[in-house]
Amino acid sequence: MTELNEKLLKELVLYKETDTLTDELKRLLMELIWQESKKSRYKHISENTIILCEADAYVAACKHSIHFNPERSDKPSSYVGQIIWCSYINTIKKHGILSIINKPMEKL
Repeated sequence: MTELNEKLLKELVLYKETDTLTDELKRLLMELIWQESKKSRYKHISENTIILCEADAYVAACKHSIHFNPERSDKPSSYVGQIIWCSYINTIKKHGILSIINKPMEKL
């Protein structure tokens, strides 16, 4: 188990027990989000959209990471990573649809 997984597992168990997001857990979640942002699959996405993705992913990770079950998996970074990835995809889709809708409006 990597050091990130070990720290994340410890913090997620604490989060589940106390229902409190610690500063360390927040830092670890942001670290995972920044790792996702650096992936080459997002190179065609605008910087503004990436910022929106990061914000939405942080909210989603904070909200849903409490549901991680350490009895079922010993890879919390994979669990949280999936939450982050889904959040990115949904934000990109939403932003893409809004861009398509707003383009005709700009011509008015």
